[in-house]
Amino acid sequence: MDTELEIQRLLSRVQELERENAILRKQLAALKSCDSLQKGIASAHHAAATFVNSKGPCVQNAAQKNQNHSSEPSLQAASAPVTCTSSPTEKIRLYRSLFRGRTDAYARRWYSEKTQKSGYSPVCSNEWKPGVCEKGRVSCAKCSNRQLSPLDDGAIYRNASVVGL
Repeated sequence: MDTELEIQRLLSRVQELERENAILRKQLAALKSCDSLQKGIASAHHAAATFVNSKGPCVQNAAQKNQNHSSEPSLQAASAPVTCTSSPTEKIRLYRSLFRGRTDAYARRWYSEKTQKSGYSPVCSNEWKPGVCEKGRVSCAKCSNRQLSPLDDGAIYRNASVVGL
């Protein structure tokens, strides 16, 4: 009878350990995906820093100037690492620190089923507004009501949420 109780106790313990093992495997997989994301971010950050440093003193001075203005993103590393569990605000801050360009306008990708062509066009805040937008009759480049939308955190979030920010 003691042997039978011991077997039951051991079987129960094995089941408990198997449940714990399954949980740990899921956590490990999540950590590995965060780790690979972190390595990709670190690689992109290194590439951006290398790019800036390889362009000579003009770009280096511009990068140093940007580091002195707190309102502008810089190529300095973030104080805390950004992972897949970081907030969207932290991820957007990282994105802005790695990629630079115009902030007064940004482009949206389009695709035409009819012509099977795709491209990018500047985003206009008046696009398709009745009585304002004359799309179809006047090209956007020649439109007198054209008002380019500035690149802001909302635009980055909307774009990144499509790919899983």
